Amino acid sequence: GVERVVLVQTGSAYRWDNRLVAGMASANRTKMVGVCNLDAASPESPAIFETLSAQNVKGLRLEPTQYGRSSYYHEGAVRLFETIREMDAVICAHIN
Repeated sequence: GVERVVLVQTGSAYRWDNRLVAGMASANRTKMVGVCNLDAASPESPAIFETLSAQNVKGLRLEPTQYGRSSYYHEGAVRLFETIREMDAVICAHIN
C-alpha cells in the first residue's frame, strides 16, 4: 500500500492558493508533505512560504509569474530562492 504522499499544488486551476495542500499536509504530518506554488514576483511570497512551512509544506513548485515573465531569475525570485535555501526546502521548477 501507499505509505507516504507528496501533495503538489497545481498552478493551472488554483494558482497560488495553497490552502488545501497546506491543510492536508498539516493534518496528516506522519504520512504527507506539501509542495506549494507561489508567485516569485510577489514580495510577500518569502513570508508566505515561511508560514506554509510551519504547516508541513517542504517545497516550492516554481512556475512563470502571472506577470508573464519568462525568466525565473529576477529580484523577486532571488528573494524567494534565498528563503527556500535558508529553510532547507526544495524547488521543483515547472518549465514548459
